[in-house]
Amino acid sequence: MTTPPSVIVFGPTGGVASTAVQVALTAGARVTLAMRDPSKPLPASLANDPSGTALPRVKADLTDPASVRAAVAEAGSPKAAFLYFIFGTPDRMRSTVQALRDAGAEYVVFLSTSVLAPGADLRAVAPAEFVGWHHAGVEIALEEIFGRDGYAALRPGYFASNLLQHKKVVAAAVGKDGDGVVRVPGHEAGLDFVLPEDIGRVAGRLLVRREANGPVTLLGPELLSLAEGLRLVGKALGKTLVVEDIASDEDALSYMAENIGLPEAGARYLLAGLRKRAQGLGLPDPKEQEEAAGNILKYGGQEAGRLQDWLEANHGKFLE
Repeated sequence: MTTPPSVIVFGPTGGVASTAVQVALTAGARVTLAMRDPSKPLPASLANDPSGTALPRVKADLTDPASVRAAVAEAGSPKAAFLYFIFGTPDRMRSTVQALRDAGAEYVVFLSTSVLAPGADLRAVAPAEFVGWHHAGVEIALEEIFGRDGYAALRPGYFASNLLQHKKVVAAAVGKDGDGVVRVPGHEAGLDFVLPEDIGRVAGRLLVRREANGPVTLLGPELLSLAEGLRLVGKALGKTLVVEDIASDEDALSYMAENIGLPEAGARYLLAGLRKRAQGLGLPDPKEQEEAAGNILKYGGQEAGRLQDWLEANHGKFLE
C-alpha cells in the first residue's frame, strides 16, 4: 500500500494556503498546520481532515529558523512544505529555508511574486525593488539549498482579494449617506486579478504531485484597470460606483497607510508600480498572460477564474 504524502503548510489561514490545505487533503495527503499560535480557532473546513479528524498543528515562526526546524521535526519530517515570505529576517529568509532542508524537507512550494519576470536575473534585483528583492532572496536560497528540482516558486500577479483593501471606501460610497464615488490611487492601472483560490489549488496539487520546478507565473485571464475592478465590486453589490484617482502623492500615501497598512517605503513602491501600469508600462503581453493563466489549468486542474465570478461569491466581504 502506498504511503500518503506528508506535507506541512505554514500560515494555513491565508487565502492561498487554506485552499492548498484543502486540495492536498482531497488528494490524500497527511497535512500538518504550522502556525504562530496553534491554539487559534479554525473553521471546520480547515481544522479537520475529510474524515473529521482534527489536523495536527505545530508552533512555528518563520522569522525564527530554530522554531521552523523544530516544527518540521515535530510534524514527523514531512517531505513537502508550503512557504510564504515574511518580513523580519536579516537574510531574506535564507536561514529559514536552510532550517526546512536540515529538518528533512525535500520540496518547497513558495508563494513568490510576478514582479519577478520570467527569465529575470534574481541576483541583479536591486534592494530598491522592494517586493522583488525580498522574494528574489528566497528564490535564490531555494535554488542553492534545495536545487532546481526541489522547489516551485509560484509567481502570482495582482490578487483579486486585494480589492478588499478598498472595502472601507466602498462601504462608505454605497452606504446610506454615500455619494457612490470611490477615490483610489492609480485607478487606471492595468491588473490581472488572479484568484487566491486558483493559486492555492496550484500550490496544493504541487505539494502532492511535485510536477513543477523553479518559477511558475500565475496570472488571471483578464487585464482590467483598478477602476474597472472596483466598478465590478459595485455591480456585485447592486450599486453603481464612480471611481476617481487620488493624484497627490501625499494623499495617495496617506490612503495606503490607512487602508492597506503599508509602511512608507512599501507604499511608495506600490504607488510607483500602479502609476507605471496606468501608463501602460510593465504589463504582460497577451501571449504571456495567456500562458500564465494557462498554468493555473496545467498545474491546478481548473481554468483560471474571472474576477466577476469571484466578486459574486465574495461581495459580502466588502460590507463586513
